[in-house]
Amino acid sequence: MTTEAPPAATTEAPPGVTTTEAPSVTTTTTNPSPTPTPDGLTEEQRSLLSTHNALRARHGVPPVAWSKAAEDFGAKWIEPLCTLEHSAGPYGENLAMGQTNWTSAIQDWYSEIKDYDFNNPGYTPDTGHFTQVVWRSTTSIGCAKKDCSGTPLYVCEYDPPGNIDSPEFFRTNVPPLV
Repeated sequence: MTTEAPPAATTEAPPGVTTTEAPSVTTTTTNPSPTPTPDGLTEEQRSLLSTHNALRARHGVPPVAWSKAAEDFGAKWIEPLCTLEHSAGPYGENLAMGQTNWTSAIQDWYSEIKDYDFNNPGYTPDTGHFTQVVWRSTTSIGCAKKDCSGTPLYVCEYDPPGNIDSPEFFRTNVPPLV
């Protein structure tokens, strides 16, 4: 994956769209004004919550709510990036790049369940996305995406964060399928 070089030029674009050209990458960030639903969320945000909450329900853990603060943090973090680089911020964080849509990204994270050992709970790099998605103590999420030369970069921020490195925390927060 190519990392983003410093911007060489910014071209005129329609309102809400900024295109920055650099020697090795063109990044387009679209900031449409999506129509909120009656609950104040966009259809995309509602879909993200629905997908997360359906997977969490498989483990008998409570649903999460939307966090505008977490969404804003994620959007700000990925704004200058076109790489899978964690923020080390105050939230738990899952990143994905290249999936065709949000559902695919979230399903990829959850698919790590196949490598998780519920009889020996704990963190591994091969299962950290899955465990964050279903982490019982997480109560809210906020997600953002960015187009990197036609390849989407996805980030979801989880509050409070999961993957606290202690077998007891994993035993409590990552239950098996119900």
